[in-house]
Amino acid sequence: EIQVFGDQHGHLVHLFERECSVQRRHQKIIEESPSPLLTPEIRAAMGQAALQAARAVNYFSAGTVEFIFDPASSAFHFLEMNTRLQVEHPVTEAVTGLDLVQWQIRVAAGEPFPYAQSELRQQGHAIECRLYAEDENFLPSAGRLLKVIEPTNARVDSGIETGSEVSPFYDSMLAKIIVHAATRPAAIEKMRAALAQTVIHGVATNLDFLQDLLARPEFARGEIHTGWVETDFQWKPTPPPAELGKMAALALSAPAAGEAAPADPWQNPAGFRLGAPAGFSLPKNWRQTIVVSQESERSWVSWQGRSWALENKRSGTHSDAANGELRAPMPGAIRAVLIQPGERIQKGQTLLILEAMKMELKLSAPFDGLVESLSATVGQSVERGQTLAKISAG
Repeated sequence: EIQVFGDQHGHLVHLFERECSVQRRHQKIIEESPSPLLTPEIRAAMGQAALQAARAVNYFSAGTVEFIFDPASSAFHFLEMNTRLQVEHPVTEAVTGLDLVQWQIRVAAGEPFPYAQSELRQQGHAIECRLYAEDENFLPSAGRLLKVIEPTNARVDSGIETGSEVSPFYDSMLAKIIVHAATRPAAIEKMRAALAQTVIHGVATNLDFLQDLLARPEFARGEIHTGWVETDFQWKPTPPPAELGKMAALALSAPAAGEAAPADPWQNPAGFRLGAPAGFSLPKNWRQTIVVSQESERSWVSWQGRSWALENKRSGTHSDAANGELRAPMPGAIRAVLIQPGERIQKGQTLLILEAMKMELKLSAPFDGLVESLSATVGQSVERGQTLAKISAG
């Protein structure tokens, strides 16, 4: 996509491209500038095409012209124009040094935009990651944020803090993390360091997914396309270390900063043994790198740039085949009820449609059977794990 910018005096320029091919379900995940794919010649041609489109409608202020690019033929095709500032505008700001929000206000007030096309340059490389509230299956996650720690080496555009409520009724993006460096490899490493510093407890996020995506050699080589995440990048979350639960418990009971360790061995949370080491060994400097938050159902633990939610008790799942309960996998609103009590159903049949954070999810029958009871109604707001229907086998 090409960022264009114009004033009310007929002056129009493009501010180069943003590469937005890393997507899932047509939603952008990572954006960067410059694109690792474009040559200077294609960049210039695409910029001129974007300006031609904007001039055709006498456009001024910030706008984005999007193209589809075919690497095999080096041809590009017009997709659409967004007559607004895009979510990913910070990467353009980083490489051009311009404050696009400020300039939007100034040209709206009638000021001329002072830069000619020949005066504009891309300096270094910028990457933006979208931090989403979603679980390992990419389903929206909602709830109260127990802890928010933002990175210190990056720009963070967010509207959240510790104690914020993440609603299931809006877009699931929590924040944008933006880095800028002299080269693309340096920007990738800077972003990975920023993600490792970031802590979000209380809702599931795509932090670990972003870390693993940035570590892939295909991404480093720029060999990406709009379907890459869903077709080539088969992601699985990293399981928690075996001793993580014990480490979290010790961290919660450890002395606060400045407090001395208990002299009484019976009060030592790490335990003790006569003539032998304690029950398990702790990694070196683990207390300086572990962050723990607790709530009634789970403990949230971040360690070495990764995060896990350790369940304290069994929570609701999509379907419970053992007792035939159909449960909500996420908080949201019931958009469609496709069954009635007493109806016979088949395995895989869509029974309900749940909507949350701009996404619809079909809830299917776990096996052939009979709808014993139904507690879901259209328009009803439901919580994660709430029983929506009960099915008997046979």
